[in-house]
Order: sequence, then structure tokens, then C-alpha cells
Amino acid sequence: MIKQFPASKICIGCLGCCRFAEKRSIWHPSVTGPEAKRLLKDGSLKKIPAVHCEGANYICIFLRVQDNLCSVYSRRPLECRLYPFLINRRGKKIFLAVHSACLAVEKDPENPRLKECARALGKILTKRDFARLLKDNPHLPQRYPGAVNLIELKPVRWNLKP
Repeated sequence: MIKQFPASKICIGCLGCCRFAEKRSIWHPSVTGPEAKRLLKDGSLKKIPAVHCEGANYICIFLRVQDNLCSVYSRRPLECRLYPFLINRRGKKIFLAVHSACLAVEKDPENPRLKECARALGKILTKRDFARLLKDNPHLPQRYPGAVNLIELKPVRWNLKP
């Protein structure tokens, strides 16, 4: 089970993630094959598409603007479950990272709960099942600007393209 950081009240009040400056942004969540089938009937997407929204440029198709809540929260993709943690790629190495621009991280980067969540995620993400997930979905690790690498994830082989 993935521990959620930050607390949901911070997320609901934030106007950051789920909103994008560009229609094709690195910050749009990537999804695995099974997630795509769960979220959209045709199951063909690799990135969750964004739609134009007044005053916010683009938003995730699953964000309800009226209450700032996710319409697929209970079945949201792994990347959304992890945020503000990221699967960050630097060359052929993969890291568990944190997004320094997340309001909760920016407000208290030394928060003990943040560190506790990072340690717990590090244990989950170094297991064989996760290595297989990344091998089957090499589009998940991205090169995120503003990411602070915390833990190198060292599986046997990632199957990453440069």
C-alpha cells in the first residue's frame, strides 16, 4: 500500500498538479496498460490527455474543476498515487525523486512524514513486481525538471532507450 503524502486537504486546496501550462506536458501522468483499460474504454492511451480550461490553460480530463477533486481518485494511475514523488530518470539510472515545487514539499522539505513516505516507497519500488512493471512500461520514468532525487532504484535491467 502506498502512503499518501501530502495530506489530502493540502492537495484539494492546491491549484498545482492536474493543471498544465502546455497541452503536451511532461507532467501529464503516464499510465500502464492495465491502468489505461481501467480509465478509458479503448485502453489505448499512454498519457492522460489534458483539456483546455479557462484560467488554467489545460487540466487533466479527470479533474473536476468545481471542487478540485479527481473523478477517478480510487482508481487513479500509479503516477498520481505517488505524487509528489516521481519516478525520475537520469541517463540509464532510475530514482525515486520528489517534486520540489509541490506546495507541501516546498513548505516543509524536512518534514519527517515526507522522509518516512520516501523510505516506505523506496522499499516498495525496489521489489521485483515494480521492476517488472517498469520493464513492461518503459515510458513511466521521465526526466522531470525540478525533481530532487532521493533513492536510486536498482533493478536487474530496465530496458530503457536513451
